[in-house]
Order: sequence, then structure tokens, then C-alpha cells
Amino acid sequence: MLKNMAVHFGYRSAINLQELKLTTSKKSCQLYEMKRLIPFLAILMLLCGCQGKNLKLSNSEKLTTEQITAAWTSGKTIRVDNFKEKLSTRPLFAEQPVVADKGYNVLIDMAHECSFVTLWDLPERLNKSGYRAIGSHATVNTVLDSKGFSRVRVLYDTVNKIYPFAWWPNAKYDVIITEQSTPKAQDYTDAEIAAMVQFVRKGGGLIIQGYAIRRAGPAGPPDNGEWSLNKLAAVFGGKFTDQDTTISGIRWAKMKLSEEWSSVYPGTSVKPENTSPNPLIARATESTSPNPLLRKEGARELPRNVLAIRKFGRGRVVMCGNLSAIRRSGKDSEERKALADSLLSKMMTVLTEFQKPVGGTLHLPQTMEGGGAIYPELEDNFSNIVFYYAANQKPELLKTVKDDVPKAQAFIQQRLPSTPTAEPMYLILCAGGGGGWAVNIYKPKENGIISLDGHGILSIFGHELAHTMFGPANDEGKIAGIAPIPDRGEAHAGWFQGKVNALFKPDLLDKANRECNSMFAYDPKGNAMDLATCYENEAMNQKWGYGKDWIKTWYIWQKIDDRYGPSWYPKWKWVQHTRWKDDPEHHLTWDEMVEDMSIAVGEDLFPFFIKVGTTLNKKRLEQIEFQGNKITLRVAPIDVTPAGAVRMEEVVLR
Repeated sequence: MLKNMAVHFGYRSAINLQELKLTTSKKSCQLYEMKRLIPFLAILMLLCGCQGKNLKLSNSEKLTTEQITAAWTSGKTIRVDNFKEKLSTRPLFAEQPVVADKGYNVLIDMAHECSFVTLWDLPERLNKSGYRAIGSHATVNTVLDSKGFSRVRVLYDTVNKIYPFAWWPNAKYDVIITEQSTPKAQDYTDAEIAAMVQFVRKGGGLIIQGYAIRRAGPAGPPDNGEWSLNKLAAVFGGKFTDQDTTISGIRWAKMKLSEEWSSVYPGTSVKPENTSPNPLIARATESTSPNPLLRKEGARELPRNVLAIRKFGRGRVVMCGNLSAIRRSGKDSEERKALADSLLSKMMTVLTEFQKPVGGTLHLPQTMEGGGAIYPELEDNFSNIVFYYAANQKPELLKTVKDDVPKAQAFIQQRLPSTPTAEPMYLILCAGGGGGWAVNIYKPKENGIISLDGHGILSIFGHELAHTMFGPANDEGKIAGIAPIPDRGEAHAGWFQGKVNALFKPDLLDKANRECNSMFAYDPKGNAMDLATCYENEAMNQKWGYGKDWIKTWYIWQKIDDRYGPSWYPKWKWVQHTRWKDDPEHHLTWDEMVEDMSIAVGEDLFPFFIKVGTTLNKKRLEQIEFQGNKITLRVAPIDVTPAGAVRMEEVVLR
């Protein structure tokens, strides 16, 4: 009951940290070490679902490492008071690497759709263009609240890489970028729309990006009127329809716009004295653009119904009919990259040129190779999981997380016993669909999930959880040895992901894990791909295709599962961690890894690995010493035939 109250009202457990002092390294302006803590602390406690009294320490006391550790290892978010005033001199964040800083803060909204582009690529591109960029998974109204706080990570201890979650007073922003590619994504709430309207009316800039959504067949809806993104667009007199057009190789959604909207033609030839009401046109560059796509058609390239701008109050709004238009990748042509850069540059220019920049410090939250920079505002705690989610998250997905994620967690933890961490698992449920991430290089660890499907959430969770687990430690409680198949790599994570898939999808129970028999489609005899020479490298990708090495790895593991059951896998990891404990950083050869696996199963696996085409230095492992004992091994009778069904039973370690 208390848990439900906390969830319903969005209570936040927190520790008040009055002031933090940090010293700046001369070698890098991006990392800051904790020097000392100004002793003035209040702990905000939630008792019986209500806010408790603050526990204040006297001015002579210092905040101890133990107190900070107790906070983040118990799932609490640290709240830092008076942070705005201290930010520029006592930074809790690395300095954003902004090139020729213009002083404008850009909020990248990911509460309605998160992608790796908006998470990592777009902030970097904005930084290189002179803008500060902060991505956010929290509902927009909470981030824009001038009296509110955002959940971020702070550089508390850069030596031991401990970056706790903290409540940080909301920043001010000049521009918001928000987008959706599917009507299935999380809704824009009335509170968010009202906050964005007020933001623009007071002089802010807003980019609304959609996508061309085709009809669901003849019986499908006539347009995208029910799309939540259109609910936002409508208050500014715009709408993304279900009609589309292709221009410059990009499929744009046609937009229905009120008369206040005007066209946007970046890169066209317009004289400086042009008096067009559209500032993008008036300030456009000459037709010397290196992009022939822009030179060729000029103003006709991007008509008003695919890219438009309007004034609204003291601010401006841009609507873009394709959210990929401003994106670029290494595989894009130079022309396509130029178009993306031109569009992004022009949009940002027109939305900031009339504003006085927020300015201030560049020490602002960043993703730090994980999620964020701003995390969801609501939380729940269950099964040693701290679960972050936004107020607009879908109820059915929340139910999946609360009901089924603990089952998936228990399933994997039983089948891959690993040394538990001191802290709970931090799980972030994001908007949209398409993947996830795991943070293992600093603490507390976090797992992000981007999925619109309940099974997808469980599948991604299984994958990301396995990324954090090494398997049984040695008798010293440590891990050792670095296997050629990475210990927490993609094959490892995908293997347990497949078992979680089968746990919640009974139709997968009679199939091989990850349908690994598909290997025979590209390696008919099962011996053409040599994992010892082409594992996770460009040669493998060029010859076989990305991910085919993982499929073959899963096939090998499934064949071993067929004979020995699933207990062999954690036994293998225990053997590795035990055998190499005197040289924990030792990079194993393929022969040494197969030796470890053979010890774990009690039979010689060398002949089988050779049958599947693996180059090894020895053909047989008749005898080997382990823990002072000589072990005689007979040949494992495993042939290169289709693998059996996924093995789901519990593991037994002796």
C-alpha cells in the first residue's frame, strides 16, 4: 500500500546535500574530483508514504563517505540545495564540449520517443554547432518548472567512478526539440502541452518533428488525427497528415497548416535585403551550397507543407515532416550530410536569433555513455530494483515492469549466479521502441529499456541485465581472465535474452535458443565460419554479415546445452575465474577458453570445436590439471547436427 501511494503521488526519496566542493584537474576540464564536502546536510526521509522531518547535521560535522554510499546503495536520489548559485564554481558535471559557445540551452525531449540518435548523436552535433544540449526522459512540464528539479547523475567520486543520481534545480532553456515517428509512442499530456505553449509564448523556440505514417490498409484511419503529436501541433495550427511526398530522397509527411505558417527553404539563393516574413528565407545563404540537392531545385525543394515556421507569442515554432531530415550517419553521402547539417543549422538559427541566450556555465548534465542526461521523474522500488519512469508512460508497460520484470530477473540470476552488487539495479523505462543500454563502467549501474511492447521490455531487460553479470566468482569473490568471447558481451547477453524470451513466449520452448539453427542457412555444413579468426571483426562482417558470429556462438552453446543441460555455462565461468585468479587480466587464447569449457563439462570439447570449423592449436585434450587435480577427459560425442530445444531448467552447481 505504501509503495502504491508513493507511485501514485510521485514521491521522491532524497538526501539533501547543501554544498559540494570539487577541484578541477589541470589535465582535463571534464572531470572533477571530490575534494571535501561542506558540512551542512539534511536528509529528506519518506516515512509511511509522507515526507518526514529533515535530519540536520551541525556545521562542524562532515558528510561522510558512508552516508553518501548509504544513499545511493539504497536507491535514494541525492538532492543538492543552493546548487544554481554554486554550479559555476563547484561543478558537479563535466563541461559540455561546446565549440564557439553561443550560450543557448537546448532541451532534447525524449519522453515521447527515445532513440540512440537523440540520446547520443544529436547532443554532440549541437555541441559542435555552438549549442548546449541536454536530453531528457522526464515529462516536459516537470523540466520546465522554474521551481522544480530534474534527476541527473553527478560526478561525486571520479576516482572510483561513483556518480549518484541527484535532484538538480531545473535549468532554463532557449529551444526545445520534440519528435515522434509513430502514433504508438507515449502521449503528450495536457500539462506538457500547456507548458510548451507557455514556453513559446514567452519567447522560446520549439521544433516539432513528425514522420510520414502510412494508412493501415484501406480500412485504416483516414489520417493521423488521433496521433498525440498532432494534439501538440494543433495548438499551433498544424497537423501531420497520413499523406507523404518524396523530396531530396527523403519521404516527408505532408502537413496541414493554418495561414500563420510560412515556408522554410534552407540553402537557397536569397539576397540579404529579402523582406520575406519567413526569417529562414531572409537569412538563407547564397546558392553556393556544396549540396547539389539544394542548388538544383532551390526554393521548390522544401515546400511549406513539409517544413514550416510561424511566430507564436514572442516565440517561434518550426514543424518538420521528417524527423530523420536533420540526422546523419557515417554511411550517408556527402550531399545527404550537407542537407542534414543545413536543416539543423537553419532551424536553430531562426529559433535563437531573436533571443537573449540563457548563458551561464557549461557545466551541465550529460549522458556519460549511458542514459540521461535527465532521467524520468517518477520512481518505484521492488525486488531490489529502483525503477524510473515518466508520468506519461503507458499503464500496460508499467504493469509489465512491475509484474514480470522481477520474474525475468529471478530467472537469470538463478541461471547465472553472480556476485551481487552493493546497490539495487537501476532500471529506466524510456519512450518509444528500439533497444536499450547497460552501464557497467561506473556506479550505480543502470539499465535502460526502449520498447513499446511488453515482451520487448522483458527481452531487452534480460539482455541488459546479463550484460552486468559475470557468473560465479572464484573462492576470493573475484573474477579473472578475459575470454575471446567477451565475458559480458553481446553473445553472452543475447544468450540469456533468448531464454527470457522463451520464458514469456511458450511458442519458443520447442525451438533452439535464439533460433540458432538458422546458422545452416549461411553455413550449410556448419564448419565454414571460423570463429577463432573472424569473431566480432570487420572481416567477419564483410564476409558473413553483422551478427552471424553470434548466431554460430549460440548454436555451439545450444549443442553443449543439449548434452549437459544449462548448468555448464555458469560452471564454465567459475572455472575461468578460478583457473586464472593469479593472472586476472590474462587474455585467454581460444585454446585456453576451450580448455576451461572442457573442464566445466567434464569432457573434451576440442574435437567438437574443430568440427564446427574453429582453428585450434591442439586436436585433443586428454588430460588437464585443475585445482591440483589431474582430470582425464574423453571426447565429447557432439556432432554438427541441428540443435535441440532451448533448455530452461534451473542450474545446479556442485
